Amino acid sequence: EFLSLEMSRPACMADDCRTEMDNSGGESRYFVVDHLNIMLHQESNRNSRPPSNFLQENTNLPSSHGHWRQTICEWGYDVVDHFKFNREVVEIFMNYLDRYVSSTLSKGVNLSRRSFQLVAVSSLYLSMKLHGEADDPKKMVKTIDMSTFVKLSRNIFPEETIEEMELDILFTLDWRMNPPTMARFITDFFELFPSRPPAVLIERSRYVAEMSVCVASLSIEQRPSVVAFSAILNAMDSMNMMSLQHEIYQVFLDNIERATSLSKKMSKIEEVRAMLNNMCPIPTDDVTISLEDSNDSFLSIYNHTLRTEHFASGKTSPVCVAEAHMSPPPLKRKRSDANNAREKK
Repeated sequence: EFLSLEMSRPACMADDCRTEMDNSGGESRYFVVDHLNIMLHQESNRNSRPPSNFLQENTNLPSSHGHWRQTICEWGYDVVDHFKFNREVVEIFMNYLDRYVSSTLSKGVNLSRRSFQLVAVSSLYLSMKLHGEADDPKKMVKTIDMSTFVKLSRNIFPEETIEEMELDILFTLDWRMNPPTMARFITDFFELFPSRPPAVLIERSRYVAEMSVCVASLSIEQRPSVVAFSAILNAMDSMNMMSLQHEIYQVFLDNIERATSLSKKMSKIEEVRAMLNNMCPIPTDDVTISLEDSNDSFLSIYNHTLRTEHFASGKTSPVCVAEAHMSPPPLKRKRSDANNAREKK
């Protein structure tokens, strides 16, 4: 799917946009803009995401599905943090899970809680196997043994059962296993920043986007590009930065709009920003940040605030999927030390 898209020129890419990006950022921005358009094309494809209205239209869904989904998502972050994988894996895992559930329900098949757990375990295993990039500076590809997932299920699901479900997921999703994600959109958006963006700004944007993965009204009903852009705007508004003088701020937004047609003034963006603020309000800084200041020092202060004020009740190791499924969803989740140090390194 990705290769076929690469071969064709995205319809929404204008020559003047390419030229301006080349002049302002060189060849790398040329490819960033193309990649953004490929992902925009993907997210508009019904095969890469679950239908945005499948939760509302499927009356066969149990009333507890929202609770199941949120607790499974939290469990996924616990597992990924424990094994020090990149947190984007969880967003991809939830994409697999939602698409599989949607496809199954469309065929008139109901999923029991046990079946939902099996799909979740197998989807997370698949995403870690296919996108298992370590959360470290070298970005080494990591692997994880299936026996680990058998243990995480407390031996409820043997290897053979997980393998069978893994194949079922692959065929059900038509082997389309590289969905566009909020994390990738955020990375590409910041490549369009007119100078080096503060690391704390990137981290705040990622933090808000990661939180939204567990919320169906955001991660299912809204497009990844819209949530990613809204997360960046909310993060920027939370920071009192001399570095973001009006012209720099406007150039950044103009670059994104030329590349994607996303604008701060769009009603959909305003709607999603309000949803994100309601879900995860970001306190406004009391300090002023400048691009000339050390990114590391401010990131250290911000991460300390996250650990001490927002995620004090987080776990240090993952529980089994059955326990996660039975437990009430935590209001806050802990961010791993490895992920906290991502931008420092």
